[in-house]
Amino acid sequence: MKRFRGVKNAYGDAKKGFIRQAALSVFMFLAVMLGFLYAIGKTDALSAEEEKKLLAEAVDKGVLQCYVTEGRYPESIKYLEENYGIVYDKDVYRIDYRVYGTNMKPEIDIIELGD
Repeated sequence: MKRFRGVKNAYGDAKKGFIRQAALSVFMFLAVMLGFLYAIGKTDALSAEEEKKLLAEAVDKGVLQCYVTEGRYPESIKYLEENYGIVYDKDVYRIDYRVYGTNMKPEIDIIELGD
């Protein structure tokens, strides 16, 4: 049985586009996660300031990944921990996460706790 190659299936094109976007989102998420996990493995050799900077970048990437994937910014740092794999030492750092709305990027401050 021959297929007609000249006729496009609008549903198929939309489905392919959705699958392509979903695959891109998954790839971006995995790349962020792998980068973050690699950075966490190297923190022993880094200074405290560099470690703090890496955490800030990972949180920022998680926030942006959430926005790209879900179309909104995460409502809390806990949401990022549960859904985007953000992991940090809560005995060393506190993340001050202020949300002003789901369509506005939250303000994020990393605070290093004293002994």
